[in-house]
Amino acid sequence: MSSAAITLRSGLYAETLAGLPRSGAELGTLLDERSLADSLGSAILGAIAQARASGLDAFTPDDALLSLPSSLPEEAVRNFFASVLGWPFSQSDELLNPELPAYGARTLAQWSGAAGALAEHSARLGSMLAPGEGGGAQQARGQWFVNGQAYTLAELVMTIRMGNVNGLDKVLEADLNTMLANTTLARQLMSIQGEMKWRRGQAELEAASSTLLPDLDAAADYQVYVEAAGLNMRELGELGTRFRGADSYLATSSNAALAKQGISGADYDDTINELQSLFDSINRENDVKRLQIQNTQNERTNMLEGMSTYYSGVSAVNQLLGQNIG
Repeated sequence: MSSAAITLRSGLYAETLAGLPRSGAELGTLLDERSLADSLGSAILGAIAQARASGLDAFTPDDALLSLPSSLPEEAVRNFFASVLGWPFSQSDELLNPELPAYGARTLAQWSGAAGALAEHSARLGSMLAPGEGGGAQQARGQWFVNGQAYTLAELVMTIRMGNVNGLDKVLEADLNTMLANTTLARQLMSIQGEMKWRRGQAELEAASSTLLPDLDAAADYQVYVEAAGLNMRELGELGTRFRGADSYLATSSNAALAKQGISGADYDDTINELQSLFDSINRENDVKRLQIQNTQNERTNMLEGMSTYYSGVSAVNQLLGQNIG
């Protein structure tokens, strides 16, 4: 197959079990190879059973005991013996492949090992398929495979859990970035509101002898403050529309400023009030985010503690086994 293998390990980082990228032809080849491994493994187990029943303790690969399904191409079987089992299928294969061991009868224990090797090979191939194609994580004889990569059970558990930790880290990163953006925006809104309130106070002093407050120049008394705070007029107007809908005073004032028009005293005051409401809404969202971050951090801590406990348990079992075997 021409698809490049995907390395799953980057310090036990788990990738999505999506299978390996393949063309349609490569998928067909993989499925055919997996089917061949399963069929050949089943035929070997049947031959072992017959040999035991007949009192035989060994037989050759091309012995009549190994009854291969007629659907299996002999050339494919010969190649499989050479590439997967490392045995010559026949006397002629030994001559064609000098790197292989000598042709001859194999013991039933060797044949049992060959059936196990084929089961592992089939599991490896199956793990290269997407779950929807019958793939995903596979195991044979205690050996696990994910996307074509071999794992012990302990490695698989740790990999999955590290993948979960990685997912939590991404959630934390997104929530922290949201809080940072909200905090920055809140400060900008308060800066605009503070400048507008100061300008309102100046306007009231100027109109002390009048019963009506004068209209304010949107470009001079609103846009200047918005842009000084580092915000874009159009984006702030769109933010107001999302917050309050079509009746947003932030949108009205922004449009007036962009059109170089004035803002009535009432609209000016309502814009100040909407800035406060938006500020309060952002703070409430940040309060929720703080709780979410705390919960995620607690979950992450518990997960890491569980991984540590699991790894300690595995290490203790391995040490005990080593002592007993030794």
